[in-house]
Amino acid sequence: MRSIIALAALLLVVPGLVAAQANPDSVKHRNNCRLAEQVLATGQPGPKRAWAIPYLSGCGAAGGAALATAIDHERASTDVKSLERLYLTPAVLVDRAIFQEVLGVAGDGAASVPARILSFGTLLMYESPSYYTSYDELVGASSPDAGCRLISRPPHPVLVGTPLPADYLAQSRALAQRVAADESEPRSLRNAASCVVEGIARLGP
Repeated sequence: MRSIIALAALLLVVPGLVAAQANPDSVKHRNNCRLAEQVLATGQPGPKRAWAIPYLSGCGAAGGAALATAIDHERASTDVKSLERLYLTPAVLVDRAIFQEVLGVAGDGAASVPARILSFGTLLMYESPSYYTSYDELVGASSPDAGCRLISRPPHPVLVGTPLPADYLAQSRALAQRVAADESEPRSLRNAASCVVEGIARLGP
């Protein structure tokens, strides 16, 4: 439920982000993008982090790069609530740097399990942009053997940073299949990987 509420809050700011991205030469917008990048890079001022993450969705490729760097810096974190704010951003921003970063985290055995699980959630959103699944569904907390319950999202504009690689689905599928089949990985992570495989099979590109 927590992640669904966070997603709804993020979607509320999309119209403003679309307007800002449509006018990238606005001095105020450029300054806000730079400030948001600074906040994520330095962590200061701390209270602005909740503003900076969604705002960067409207900052094009620079915003995608800043968010990808933040995801990399947080790959060892186990704070699910904080990670969710960061990993929900691809619900509105499609960006190559973010995709490549979450693909790397998802396959990184040294990253935290929550970060890897949410990385698979991001891959699922990129594969199936009309759907979403919660953290609990990804880990199989509600019904470990029932597969993923994909939640339909209301139509909303999609912001683009740098286009995804042409083979992004194949890259996602290959990694997800490998992790899902690896019995040395935690069950929760294998379930999240299975969600990606299932999402590709059910919904396609």
